[in-house]
Amino acid sequence: MVVTSCVDHCLLVGRTDFLFGRLYEYFSADSVAKATYLECLEPYMLNDTLTSVTPGVMKDFVEHYERRGSLVAVEACITHMDIASLDIHQVLTHGHSQSRHTPGTNTRT
Repeated sequence: MVVTSCVDHCLLVGRTDFLFGRLYEYFSADSVAKATYLECLEPYMLNDTLTSVTPGVMKDFVEHYERRGSLVAVEACITHMDIASLDIHQVLTHGHSQSRHTPGTNTRT
């Protein structure tokens, strides 16, 4: 897969600036390519190869997985990320939203 090769190469040469800059812009031009790019990041996050993502890419990552109904995957990835790459408001909103929809969860609103 082209996306995986690009991510591998960028991580190998330490060019996350390119990975989350021009390369992300390129793949974002097409909705299918953007979805493939975002989904490609998940295994790198889970195995701690990728622990920092720009806030914009992380925001798109979370939104993409929310649309897919795969919030468990988002939660798993977030636990492997450097806190500086997270939009705390988005993470807390995601957590609050999830707790409202989980049966047996007591929330205060």
